[in-house]
Amino acid sequence: MKLKRLLFALRAEKRLILIVTAIFLVSAFMGSVNTEQWRRLFEQLQIFDHFEKMIRSLGANPSWFNVSKEIFINNLKACLMLIVMGVLLGIPTISSMMTNGLLLGYVITVSSQETGISGWNLFLTKILPHGIFELPAIFLAATLGLRIGISVFSSVVSLFKSSNRIQIKMEWKEIGQRFPVLLGLIVLLLLVAASIEGLLITSV
Repeated sequence: MKLKRLLFALRAEKRLILIVTAIFLVSAFMGSVNTEQWRRLFEQLQIFDHFEKMIRSLGANPSWFNVSKEIFINNLKACLMLIVMGVLLGIPTISSMMTNGLLLGYVITVSSQETGISGWNLFLTKILPHGIFELPAIFLAATLGLRIGISVFSSVVSLFKSSNRIQIKMEWKEIGQRFPVLLGLIVLLLLVAASIEGLLITSV
């Protein structure tokens, strides 16, 4: 029954999932070019400082459990923010997806330039093992954020067009039904991703 509910929820949100995935991939491509421009942007956003603080908080020779826990908590907070920011018409959610995509493209390109290893090789060996679970979780979180944003917009419109109010109530009811199922999948994917990433980091 739960699997059927999950498959139904994924099918219902298929279009938005494709949209947020496309936004991320296009942004990742953009991040792979003109890296100096993106470096300045990331410095202004203090993204690198955030990662440095997280690394310092782990201390010397951290255990697999501590690394995985820190990664999981950090990623869960990021996903919850993607969802919650949906109330602002989904605009911050889209902006965050673009930033994450730009960052991935930037990191792979710069790492490739510094190490001499091809970007595809870096992606397959360093990103894909945990990214195959982490990225879908991020896409699903952004999808929920956008769905909430669309429904908030529709709710505002319904204040001036009463004929839409019944439909809006149905939309919110459907969101309420799909939300716990998709959130559960997000948490599960992040747990697996954090475990794998923690293993990769501590085994170096």
